[in-house]
Amino acid sequence: MQNANRKRKRSLLPFRTILEATKGEPLAMEKVIEHFKGYMITLSTRKLEDEYGNTYSYVDESIYRRLELKLITAVVTKFKIDIDL
Repeated sequence: MQNANRKRKRSLLPFRTILEATKGEPLAMEKVIEHFKGYMITLSTRKLEDEYGNTYSYVDESIYRRLELKLITAVVTKFKIDIDL
């Protein structure tokens, strides 16, 4: 139960950061990438087994970079923010 509570306490990105990232602001985009870094690392983690049967986990940099690029592309091209609330 504590694990679920810890996930809920994770802070959200400020609206201003998201808005600036959609406009292509590099520092805001860096904050967005940093916010999703853990999730992208989890998705790009692979297991490797050696000849003795030992299992090792590693982050596949190729997959990580592809996820990072997809995130940047989605933020810049697909996020539509209606400011007239």
